[in-house]
Amino acid sequence: MFEREIKYFKEHKEELLKHYKDQYVVIKGDRFLGAYTTEPEAYEAALNEFGNVPFLIKKATEEEEIVRFPALAVGVVNANSIFKLFQGNGQRNLLTIYARIPSFDML
Repeated sequence: MFEREIKYFKEHKEELLKHYKDQYVVIKGDRFLGAYTTEPEAYEAALNEFGNVPFLIKKATEEEEIVRFPALAVGVVNANSIFKLFQGNGQRNLLTIYARIPSFDML
């Protein structure tokens, strides 16, 4: 999941940093939707454009940020596809993946 979006981000990272540094970019497949100043703003724009389907929201930064917290602390013990760790350039990176689940709505 998100292989195309991650590939797009990596291939366009220099351009995204030049124009949208420290903003949240939305990518679906090979399509760049836009850049937003906050994650909730990016999330709403992506929902309005794509609907309730997977899409990537990633902050355009030079260095990858790693965020760690226990699943129990955020109540996602049984939720699938909320977070995905992937390997990139030998570093572990964390991407936020938004999903609407009947009893859990994460923003």
